[in-house]
Amino acid sequence: MQEAPVPAQAPPGEASAAPPGDAITRAAGLFQRRRPYLIALVVAIALGAALHPFPRQFVFRHGGDCVRYLTWSKAVTERWLLAFPALVDEYRHRWVGFPPPTRWLWLLLVAVARRIWTQPADEYHPLVLISWLSAVLAVVPIAYWMRRRAPAPAVAVALLLTATAPLSRAMGHFPLPDAVHALFCITLLALVDEWLREPRRALLWAIGAASVAVAATRETGLFNLMAAGALVLVDAREHGRFRRQPLLAIVGGGLAMVAITIPLAGGPRQLVGLAYDVVHAALYTSGTIAYVTGPYYRYLVDFTILSPLVVVTAIASIGALRRRPDLRTLTDHVLAATVVGFFLFGTLPKTLRYVMVLDTGLRILAALGVWVLYTTPPRYCRWLAGALVVALVAHDLAIYQPLWGKDQIYDPVTWGFTKYLKMIPSFGSPGPPVE
Repeated sequence: MQEAPVPAQAPPGEASAAPPGDAITRAAGLFQRRRPYLIALVVAIALGAALHPFPRQFVFRHGGDCVRYLTWSKAVTERWLLAFPALVDEYRHRWVGFPPPTRWLWLLLVAVARRIWTQPADEYHPLVLISWLSAVLAVVPIAYWMRRRAPAPAVAVALLLTATAPLSRAMGHFPLPDAVHALFCITLLALVDEWLREPRRALLWAIGAASVAVAATRETGLFNLMAAGALVLVDAREHGRFRRQPLLAIVGGGLAMVAITIPLAGGPRQLVGLAYDVVHAALYTSGTIAYVTGPYYRYLVDFTILSPLVVVTAIASIGALRRRPDLRTLTDHVLAATVVGFFLFGTLPKTLRYVMVLDTGLRILAALGVWVLYTTPPRYCRWLAGALVVALVAHDLAIYQPLWGKDQIYDPVTWGFTKYLKMIPSFGSPGPPVE
């Protein structure tokens, strides 16, 4: 039996050659321990709660999606699942447009909140409460996703950037399913990535349940299911073997969603008719179609208007991140989900709140870019990394005020951004009087 070879030691006075990863691990230092990591998560939740003030009164009380959600949630609160067939029938004959009542999980959550909070100060508050909690707790699945793929300081920066994200903060004010849908989407991505790292049967069930939640809060959740499936394809390219189990779990969740929705819609024929109405409205009769149509990269343009420093940092960091073996897997997974999401949603005339999860991907990449800058050998790069974090956070806080400080924008579209940021001079003055 042969003895294991003893590694050669460096001569006295000479430093032993250490792999680059050791220097990165030493740089993490204190933050690699469990307690500071949990403290960072708690601080991010507290910061998010402080930056997402719960509104005393909902501003946009007349017309739009929120009124329909309020009306439908009252019916669901009274009759629960039995209310949905009548709602779908009414929608098809009187309310053709958006949103469809097949966002049943959102309406059920609202019904539960209404049953618990029976006497709110504002009748919209139970709906807003779900959005508020979802926006604040979005840092939790991000922390779960990144905890074993990235150093703890990079995770802390990602949580900080998520807590200060202007779009997330804004949507936490509105009685809409955007924030909770984004929370479910991030959770699905985190679960798929975790299974790819360490396969477990329980995770497949969780992936299926998350897929149902994603599809049951918004019909465009189908695109986010595809984005989650892109992680499996990236993993197959990295390891040379295709592991289809997460894809099967996602497909199973989608089929379960359809199976549940058929009786809620009043039968398969009614569901098919509803699907036609939704697609037709999205492509031809959407109320915001005049403001949100454009090329496939329109959402990237919108995010550049909303958070230019985040977008520039994320894009500029991709090359350096992919050259780092310790960060390449997470980078490829986040990049794949984000790019696929941009491409798929770019085919629809939808507002920016529909793609909140893509903002999360950009912010994770920006946080990883900060960490790469921090661990670059020249010492002054640490100061540059700290200054970059301050600039990213300050930028988020500054850009939020003119756009949503007084809830000026209900649907964040390019036209609204240019108006309230005064990017076009004619929007800032009323113009000459008409005689």
